[in-house]
Amino acid sequence: SAARIRLHHRNYSRKSNIKERNLEVMKNILRRCLPFQALLPPRELGPAYAIPSYLRRNVRGSRGRAVTTEIDPEEPLSYGAAESDRTTQAEDVLNRPRGRRSVKKFLHNSATFQETSAQVPQFSDPFISGPYAQGTTVPSEVKAELKEDHEEDVRKLDPKTRTVIQFPGDGTQYLKMCGDPAKFPKHISVLYDIASGILGYDLVDLIMNGPAEKLDQTRYSQPAVLVSSLAALELLRDFDPPAVENCAASAGFGVGEISSLVLAGVLDFEDAVRFVKYRGEAMELAGEMVQSGMSLVIYGADSQLGPAMKYAEEWCKRQYRIENPVCSVAHYLFPHCKIIAGNVQALEFIEMNYKDFKLRKIKRLPARAAYHTELMQPAAEPLRHYLNNVTLNPSRISIYSNATGFNYFNEKQIRTNIVKQVYMPIKWEQILHAIYARSPKEGFPHSYECGPGKSLGQVFRMVNRKAYQQFNVVPPDFKLMPEPVEKVNQS
Repeated sequence: SAARIRLHHRNYSRKSNIKERNLEVMKNILRRCLPFQALLPPRELGPAYAIPSYLRRNVRGSRGRAVTTEIDPEEPLSYGAAESDRTTQAEDVLNRPRGRRSVKKFLHNSATFQETSAQVPQFSDPFISGPYAQGTTVPSEVKAELKEDHEEDVRKLDPKTRTVIQFPGDGTQYLKMCGDPAKFPKHISVLYDIASGILGYDLVDLIMNGPAEKLDQTRYSQPAVLVSSLAALELLRDFDPPAVENCAASAGFGVGEISSLVLAGVLDFEDAVRFVKYRGEAMELAGEMVQSGMSLVIYGADSQLGPAMKYAEEWCKRQYRIENPVCSVAHYLFPHCKIIAGNVQALEFIEMNYKDFKLRKIKRLPARAAYHTELMQPAAEPLRHYLNNVTLNPSRISIYSNATGFNYFNEKQIRTNIVKQVYMPIKWEQILHAIYARSPKEGFPHSYECGPGKSLGQVFRMVNRKAYQQFNVVPPDFKLMPEPVEKVNQS
């Protein structure tokens, strides 16, 4: 009808006017604020640069409406940039392509997210009984043999009777973390002997005698953490067998994810050691290509960590002529705490100006490279090539991916995400929420950290204090275990 056509035309015109008005407001803001280096005098571009006050002003008012501040129109011209140049720069920023790839990257790096694919369950319950983890792709011949038993035995289990095992990652290593080799049980000594034969050096001697500088190198620390974590798992199996037998889910931080795959039976121990050997070497070589590092950031609700990283990248482009600088989140630890990584120049910029972005604290970590960022892309291809020749078995428990925050459902996901994990942020906070999310009436499982250090427990306590009450640390040192094997067997 004619009335409906007029109504549609009026609504369309109204939306067009709103869009044009918003575009003009954005241009006005960007003319004054982006890129900020064009507004500075040449003498102020040194290392001691501080962000001008007009760049720190809030440009977003109530209900998300943009707000412009009163600035003298002649002020930008006095800073050496023509009005036409700033207009062009603002339009370039507004007209950047925002395709599917940008949206996908945004969702991957978000702090909270949901899987929208109908083919993949969002949060598969790890406390469902069965011969394999829920959602795992099982070979047809195996499924035919277990079909009847599986259908009869599937039931909801009490989480209080189940366990969750966590494995630490690179950076938790320290000298003599495995204890006295003379007191190793025989089956643990075999683990270190097999790993030493694959690595080509005496792993126990390196852990016991160092030097510490060599042990801290990525190519040596990752195999050391892997084998020490699996040795701690075997100690837990000796001291408390039900803790391992009743394991319903597992997650590992960084290289600890490989330990989880060994626990689940997806990877053999020998293949895991070889893969971690290549992984450490590839990541170390990738880190040597660019001068980079990592920093711990504590922030608040009013902090501007995202803009700080964007400004840092822009600073690297304009001040140091770096073509593709990187400054992004590498680890999601717990609320208001993240680890960022990238070019050293970008980290130095944030360290100098962290108060301007309302960050509470920033501390440089002793990491040798920007792990779990795009700077690790060169290490992905050799690892992908190696995994193509490795046999992966169906998982017996739920294993959670660092790259997605969800548990694995098939072999293809494991082959893809275990490589992506090298250059994508570790979503540890999301993994903990996925495992321990439950109704108030349900209890929490017993959780164990198998490996050197106590870092995962400290993070776990900040994410879920109730679940942390059932948390225990299992070190690889035999002398630090609380009870002898005989008492556990008698009980």
